[in-house]
Amino acid sequence: MYENIASYLGFTGTEFRYPLLFAIKGIKSPEQVREDTAEEQWRRRHIDYLWLAEAEESLQPDKDSFFITDDAFRSLCVGLNEGTNGWALLTGLTNGTRIQELIEGLSARKLKPFAAGASAEALRRAAAEFTDLGPRPSGVIYFGQLLVRYALIYGRDLGGDPHEASHTIEEYAPGVVLVLGRLDEQEKVLVQGLTGMGAPVVSLDPDHGLVGHVYHVDTVPGMMEKVWLLPNIRARLVKRATPDLPVPSGPVFRRETLKDQDVRRRAQSSKNGFMVSMPSDAESDAIKVVGSLEGASGFSVLIELGNSEADPPVTLWVDAILQSVCKYAKGVKIVTRGRSDVTLQMTGAAVDAGFNLMHLGSLIIAELRNEFTAIGPVRVTFILDETEEERLRPMVNDYLEERRRLVEEATEDDLKVFYGCTRCRSFSLGHACTVTPERPAQCSKPWYMLKAYAVLAPSSVFNPCQLVEKGECLDPTRGEYSGVNQSTFERTGGRVCRVFLHSIFGHPHTACSCFQNVAYYIPEVDGIAIMDRGYKGVAPGNMTWTRLANMVAGKQYGGGAATIATQYLRSPKFLQADGGYRRVVWMTETLKLFAKDVIPEEHRERIATELSAITLEELKKVCDRDVG
Repeated sequence: MYENIASYLGFTGTEFRYPLLFAIKGIKSPEQVREDTAEEQWRRRHIDYLWLAEAEESLQPDKDSFFITDDAFRSLCVGLNEGTNGWALLTGLTNGTRIQELIEGLSARKLKPFAAGASAEALRRAAAEFTDLGPRPSGVIYFGQLLVRYALIYGRDLGGDPHEASHTIEEYAPGVVLVLGRLDEQEKVLVQGLTGMGAPVVSLDPDHGLVGHVYHVDTVPGMMEKVWLLPNIRARLVKRATPDLPVPSGPVFRRETLKDQDVRRRAQSSKNGFMVSMPSDAESDAIKVVGSLEGASGFSVLIELGNSEADPPVTLWVDAILQSVCKYAKGVKIVTRGRSDVTLQMTGAAVDAGFNLMHLGSLIIAELRNEFTAIGPVRVTFILDETEEERLRPMVNDYLEERRRLVEEATEDDLKVFYGCTRCRSFSLGHACTVTPERPAQCSKPWYMLKAYAVLAPSSVFNPCQLVEKGECLDPTRGEYSGVNQSTFERTGGRVCRVFLHSIFGHPHTACSCFQNVAYYIPEVDGIAIMDRGYKGVAPGNMTWTRLANMVAGKQYGGGAATIATQYLRSPKFLQADGGYRRVVWMTETLKLFAKDVIPEEHRERIATELSAITLEELKKVCDRDVG
């Protein structure tokens, strides 16, 4: 079985040179394989075909075109936040009308298709969108590598225990194998191996010859329904309200470019223009137009929210969403430049269809409610008169200044609650984000965004945010609060019970996979290094972004590392429990430039970057020089 194995090459762009081999046998190279006993060979015969096919695939000259790197894998996992409900490997597929029905079914359920060999060729001929795993049947191993890396990175399986990995894959890894027709012998062996590693199979072929978690159905719709009920598929669909408009609408039109020659109707704000949302006493939805589009001397938009929880910081995020939804109608856009330059544009086609400002108001209300299901009454006022703009502008200015002050001056001590997000729970079960004004979300989301979803969309599927009671402050330096601990325990299903907001040691904040930076401890110099996700090189301690990201992703890492937002570098509480910038010995040049004006002058020059040190020895010399 293991002849000529030393000649095999590995895959690049991964911490696991052979992901399947490492998951199954706990070794990093086929060269380390030992001959199994007869009993072991019989017990593992199906899954062994996976790593053998992986080794053979590593020899192929086009392997880099189909191998999914660790960074790309984590991006696929992050995609589970954005609406992807799972990954489907299509097998046994041949040319035929079934392809269109299949792709439509997958798209409706937001399942991402993958295929290799003859199935991939059939999809290419049908011009279907899918992830191509190559021309060979052995390409299914690339799908298997996704599943085992889910177990290795997010499930924290150690490798070498395929039984344990199979449980993680079966319960959590968002993958399923679909058998659309008769499998050839090689496909059957490899699919059986995936089944042995925990992947569920749904088959249209009653004589599939597979054992394990295999479900037979008779139709493609039946297949979609069965997949939807599998415990590892995210199964989230949100039906959006669609306003009754004379033109098509939806997010797809947000980036539509309107050509000048096609725009028939424009309304331009005066120097006192604005588009802003603010709290109000609105008791019901309403649309009001002040002035007329014909001969308009101004154009401004006032959104008034009747929800009592919609305070000024919350409306800052409502404004951000408003900037998008006002562009959702085909041929119609509101364009803003700065605070006071607001322009309405409507194409001739939209005008001829009968589109008017009442339609635009209905669109804004409907789409704001799609985003914020508990937003409450929304009153939209379009102001097309410069005199009215001038009258309202001082009130708008005062409000914007108050909102700016409330957001910029907020501190952890001022707030009664913090804000939590579990959006990344779709793949990071050991992660629950807690955000404060002085510790932004590691993916960069600001606290007022989380607050907006927590109070205006508490049951949101794709932005699950909640208020987090601070409770008792147990350690003001580390940033430990009893309420945060309790909330984290509940949101991680008991996986994490303590969190330090401002330390990378002991019980640091948990990590997702969309973090911007990783701060890690280098014991040889008793210092902290910080790497950004855009850094492509090696850092002291022989660290790369892939190595660091795999080390911390999806969990609380207790070995002296934590993930942080770039904006956190400017926080007055930046790693205060660990010494702040006094303890930092290395940063990527990009991050050091960003934080330059907040790094204390006495520490600014001594912090190394990749320009002065990329190895531990080089860093030691820099540190010794500064000590000397």
